[in-house]
Parts: sequence; C-alpha cells; structure tokens
Amino acid sequence: MSRATLGRVCLVLAFVLLLVLFALPPLSSMLLLIRSGELQFDYLLSAELGWIVMVAAPLLMIGAFLKGRSQGILATSLSLIALLLLFLLMMLRNPPYVLAIVLIVLYNLNLLALLVAAYRFLR
Repeated sequence: MSRATLGRVCLVLAFVLLLVLFALPPLSSMLLLIRSGELQFDYLLSAELGWIVMVAAPLLMIGAFLKGRSQGILATSLSLIALLLLFLLMMLRNPPYVLAIVLIVLYNLNLLALLVAAYRFLR
C-alpha cells in the first residue's frame, strides 16, 4: 500500500469519526424529542465522547503527513488544541460558568475546524 493510499485511508477514517461525533448531539436530541416530546440538547455529549477525538486526531495528523500535504502542521496544531481542550474539560471540577461555556464552545468549534480540515484534505 502506498503512502498516498494509506494517508487517504487515515483521512477517511478521521473524517467519518469526526462526522459521527459532530452529528451525535443533534441526532440524539431529535430522537429524544420524538420519544418524549421535549427538546433536550446535551451540549456535553461531544466532550463525553472524547475518545473519538483521541482516535480521530492522530489519524488526521498521520493522514495529512502521509499524503505529503503542507497542511500537516495545521492538522497537528488543531488536533493538539482539541486534545488540550478535552483534557481541560475533563479535569476541571466545578469551574465558573463562564469558563465552562468558553471551553465547551472552543472545543466544539475546534471539532468543526478538524472536520473541515479533514474534508479539505480529502479533496
């Protein structure tokens, strides 16, 4: 298997994992809406499923570098920021609401940036 093919496989796996992670909170809230009649959005679900990011981030980095793209640095920095934010979200005990909201928003925006980067690397 060539480097480009292996890089593409890593990028496809990372893209699928990030897409699933990004789509799970709205999908679960829609299923809860259908089942119970109440709209309940679990905004922490993407942080609770952080193991998906811990698998997808290295796959994205490896795939970007194996394809020979110069965006490997971008993939590495975005992945490290996502892992750092995930670590901060898991380690904080009773943080102030403002800090918790900022960290959750930054984490979800970083997941979106990783998803867009994976899509752009595949093109």
